[in-house]
Amino acid sequence: MKDTSNSGMIVATLIATAGFTVPGGNNSDTGVPIFLRTNAFLVFAISDAFNFGFGVLVNPNCSLG
Repeated sequence: MKDTSNSGMIVATLIATAGFTVPGGNNSDTGVPIFLRTNAFLVFAISDAFNFGFGVLVNPNCSLG
């Protein structure tokens, strides 16, 4: 039962993360984020990656091994 709940937590985290869109959207021709070359986008990308990693590490119910 615990393995099932751990798997469910990982899947829920991945689905929730995939639901976020990049600020400004994407270029419809290339698929590249519109604000890719701005400092604000760099701050967003770093903070988003940090928060995702921190959330996975801090959650005691989420075991990757």
